[in-house]
This record gives sequence, C-alpha cells and structure tokens, in this order.
Amino acid sequence: MAVKLEFFSMPLNFLALVANTQATSSLQVPADANFIWTHAHYFADVAAAGQTDATRVVPLITLFLQNGYTGRNLVGNPNNSTNAQNSAHLTSIFGGRQPLELPKPLMFAANSFINVSVFNHDAAQTYNLRLTFIGYKQFEG
Repeated sequence: MAVKLEFFSMPLNFLALVANTQATSSLQVPADANFIWTHAHYFADVAAAGQTDATRVVPLITLFLQNGYTGRNLVGNPNNSTNAQNSAHLTSIFGGRQPLELPKPLMFAANSFINVSVFNHDAAQTYNLRLTFIGYKQFEG
C-alpha cells in the first residue's frame, strides 16, 4: 500500500489575549488524512501594529499542547498554567523568525484534535497570537 504525502499547514489564532490570562482552543485534524507535524511557527502583534525585523514582538507567553486522540501532554501541564516549570515558552516550541523544525515528526490521527492552551504572563500587554502547525497530510492507498 503506497503512502502519499501532501504539504499542509494548520493555523490557530488567539486574538486579543489579555495580560495575565489563559486561553484554550482545539485544532481539528482534517478527516481525510493523518497529519504529520514537522515544523512550528508563530507570529505575534500588539493591536495589529506594523513590524520590522528589529521591532518584532516576542510575547511573554507559555503554552501547553496535548494530543487529543491519546490524551498525552506534549508540552507542559494545562492544569497548572501559571507555574513556569510546567510549561514551555512559546519560542522554544514555535520558533521565532523562521519556523522551528521539531526534533522528531509527530503524527496526529485523522479527525483528532490538538489541544492548545496559552498563558499571557505579561503584566500589561494584550497580544494577538497566530500559531501555525506545518507538516504533511498522510494519505494511504
């Protein structure tokens, strides 16, 4: 049985993430194929203001990731969001200027969910945060 791979990316936005708050959302893998996650990227802004490389926003955000199909935590513990020891800084998982290559590709089953929780540790700033899960759809047949 041949396996076919097609480039695919899945965006997840957290808009108006207020200072000192947590937001949670889920990203559903399309039902037609498994998703093999290979790279991650983020973009953040404050009030949709323009940016240059020198003024790019590096938000004070930690995150938690969970494979909704298996229930396994991939990064951190979402039940302890304010404890930095139980979380990962956004840039350590989602890179910076360039997409970050994962140490090992990770497969999510078709029609499953990727659960994401982010916490804005900034005392005053509200961010717009856009995450992109980059990889391949895996078709069998």
